[in-house]
Amino acid sequence: VMPAVLERLGMRLAVVEGSSAKVLFLYGLAQTFGNRPSSSPLLFLGELVCIVAILVAFVATNMNAADHETYDRWHPWGMHVVPGIWSCFV
Repeated sequence: VMPAVLERLGMRLAVVEGSSAKVLFLYGLAQTFGNRPSSSPLLFLGELVCIVAILVAFVATNMNAADHETYDRWHPWGMHVVPGIWSCFV
């Protein structure tokens, strides 16, 4: 009984974490484009590079869930490292 309970709890936490990440991404988009007129062009370019990198990594790692090699290579960078850098810009 215990492993099944923990597995359901883990799945719920994963859904919450994934939902939070998507909401924060949308918030970052709003901040990036909402503050565009007052920010420097170089800063805006850096933010755009981060946005594109995150989107490419998200699509590449979710298009074929069975391709673990692509997921293992790109997920940490695209879903953890680059968003952290982007949050410093935003």
